[in-house]
Amino acid sequence: MERELAEHRGRPIIMVTHMLTHPYFKVPMPHPRWSYFNAFLGSAEYADLYRQYNVRYGIMGHVHYRKTFAAEGTEMICACLGYRREWRQASVVQEIRDCLYILTL
Repeated sequence: MERELAEHRGRPIIMVTHMLTHPYFKVPMPHPRWSYFNAFLGSAEYADLYRQYNVRYGIMGHVHYRKTFAAEGTEMICACLGYRREWRQASVVQEIRDCLYILTL
């Protein structure tokens, strides 16, 4: 991943990963089921790459909730659709609309 980021240094970068890239997105604690599994959701080392390569957007998944966070010039987006049983809306159209983001480069 770092090699690819280096190839595009100086250009607007959107880094997309399945894994979490910042500790902000871990499952909030205390949570009996997730206290152990949080360690396997991603790595804070990805956040180092954001800084080093001036990543504008970091899009991630792996967890089934939606959050955003901005730090040091990177807007991080976790906009997972999740499983149907986790949806907040009865309408699939509305649930998908709730997941969408418009990125500006």
